[in-house]
Amino acid sequence: MILGLDPAIKSIGWARGDVGVQPRFGVFELPEIEDGDYYQLIIGARDFITDQIKNHGVIKVRYEAPYIGKSPLYIRHVTYVDAGIEYACGEYGITCLEVSIQTWRSETHGYTRAPKTIIKEDRTPWLKRRAKEFCRDRGWDVQNHDQAEACCILAYQLGKENPGADFSNLPLGAIKGDS
Repeated sequence: MILGLDPAIKSIGWARGDVGVQPRFGVFELPEIEDGDYYQLIIGARDFITDQIKNHGVIKVRYEAPYIGKSPLYIRHVTYVDAGIEYACGEYGITCLEVSIQTWRSETHGYTRAPKTIIKEDRTPWLKRRAKEFCRDRGWDVQNHDQAEACCILAYQLGKENPGADFSNLPLGAIKGDS
């Protein structure tokens, strides 16, 4: 079972699946930071990944690498979240790999950036809509861009491990309460 992750400041979009297995997806809400105690982000991410490993058979994690062009607050939060992901994987001997946003978008969407004809402030929302469309075109009923991007990362990893496999008809669906 592979886990695709889209870490963010307040949450982690996730998608879990494998060939021939009905994948699941959702959003894990990270703990709120109290008094600048960023360690809570490490613990929150670690506990979530530990649950995925112990209770859902995850044997590999692929997560989106931090995008350095973002704000210092984003970098701080996501670095701590990534540390929690790496910590849990290391603790259980699970393969844990980063993937740049440009790499997975290139593989799942066929491009890495929004067209220059789109005004700058609309480019990120445009790309997030493309991730949702990628999922919905395959019958994957994602509820938001966090789930969609995690599904794209999962699809990217499954494609890397199973060249030529057709994942266009996987019955990917969110199940409430399943994390």
